Amino acid sequence: MQKKLFFLALFFIGYTVCAQPALSGGHYSFARFTIENGLSNNVVYSTLQDRKGFLWIATHDGLNRYDGYEFKKFLHNPFDKKSLAGNMTIDMAEDREGRLWILTNTHLHLYNEKEETFQRYTLPVGTVNHSNQSASRMIEGTQRYLLLNLFNGLFVFDKQDKRFSPIEVNTTPDQQPDLFNFPFFKDREGNILIGAGLAKGVFAFDSVTVSLKRQLPGSYQWLPWQNESVTSLFKNKNNHLIYCIQEGSKCMLLSG
Repeated sequence: MQKKLFFLALFFIGYTVCAQPALSGGHYSFARFTIENGLSNNVVYSTLQDRKGFLWIATHDGLNRYDGYEFKKFLHNPFDKKSLAGNMTIDMAEDREGRLWILTNTHLHLYNEKEETFQRYTLPVGTVNHSNQSASRMIEGTQRYLLLNLFNGLFVFDKQDKRFSPIEVNTTPDQQPDLFNFPFFKDREGNILIGAGLAKGVFAFDSVTVSLKRQLPGSYQWLPWQNESVTSLFKNKNNHLIYCIQEGSKCMLLSG
């Protein structure tokens, strides 16, 4: 299949506010939110719309839930161990059971919807250190695992054992990748990939060995990216794969 080249000039992302109460009319509306509208902080790290239609917004100073009308803020309370461990909320993931997981710069949290409280899990200590930067990326890997790309390495969180384990990266000694802040990608079949960055190509997550391997699922093996510095992957609504590569100071989007 011929490869199409896109030059990335500028992305402007308008987030559609679509909590259930706001969609009763069957149309979408766009809105801009700031602290003047009730948002806890203007520095937003991630957003997520849950199965019930609520829009969750992770900010530098607090977690926010928007129901289509108003914000509810969730903040750290030093006198409440069931509150967030800190206000710097970085990323979120909803698992297949509908549970919401919140990542701050120090802890992973499981949200208790009924009590509106949080169960805390202290982030692990790793061998890699990026000047103590904040935790960055999280995704639901399998029914059992959450995958986390933290400032000190790659980890899985076992939702059954409530335990963190490092993800082994299978590479040669001369191709040690630095995957800090790279996003995981999960397709409709459940395959999980991550760009290998300067190590070139793409890794696939193996849930049996809890490792990242060069051996990719068959549907991806034909792609000519083994010698490319892949930094992110995405599939559009038509299931067409789009990925970003870095060449010097240039960033390009490619599509199969």
